[in-house]
Amino acid sequence: MLPGKGINDGTPAVSATNEASWSDRLPTTRGIAIGGVDYTIEDAIVLPVKLVSFSGIEKNCNNQLNWTVTEALNLQKFQIEKSNDGRTFTVIGTEVYNGNRNNYTFTDLGGAAGSKYYRLKMIDYDGYSTVSTVLSLTSNCKKRNVVEIIPNPVLGKTVKVYLSGFEQGSYKILVYNTLGQTIGNSTIDVNASGQMQKDIQLAQLVGFAVLKVFRADGIEMSSHKILVK
Repeated sequence: MLPGKGINDGTPAVSATNEASWSDRLPTTRGIAIGGVDYTIEDAIVLPVKLVSFSGIEKNCNNQLNWTVTEALNLQKFQIEKSNDGRTFTVIGTEVYNGNRNNYTFTDLGGAAGSKYYRLKMIDYDGYSTVSTVLSLTSNCKKRNVVEIIPNPVLGKTVKVYLSGFEQGSYKILVYNTLGQTIGNSTIDVNASGQMQKDIQLAQLVGFAVLKVFRADGIEMSSHKILVK
């Protein structure tokens, strides 16, 4: 491991210049003895990357994220994470760090009315990482019948589905394998806000599959290809 590696388990502190610096550290240890009792002291080492800014804006019902970094040493990539509640985050994309530029952009195509929460995980080549503060974006977009599958590819047998912009009512969600066999089946009741989320358990890991949303009267509302790993 090179000197200056760190790992994040907390929240970054933001300075008056809007530059985030992290007190989250990868500890190294050294021992001392006081009064015949051995103690272990942790020496903190900072991950060498500075997030100068992290912001977002809504464009055509999609959320565009923008960030700038400097002083990056051994940095490999940025992992973009998203949450609908500000607590549970899932990965929605990755951007590879390019030492020749400091400014980056990522567009989340799952925009819809309501609040969305984003954060960046910065990962170096040794696998150590640090996480940004949480960015909140609130949209009044009137985009209809938005279905988000996070993450996609789906990891494991649980598919997390988020519906927004739907009329209040009951909907059927079905997942089919490439043979047309049903491997996931669930009903979701959308409330007056037009938003709801549901975890769907799959019968098997299938590779490619199709997720479809139907109204209670059988009318198909949406169809999406997914990859199940």
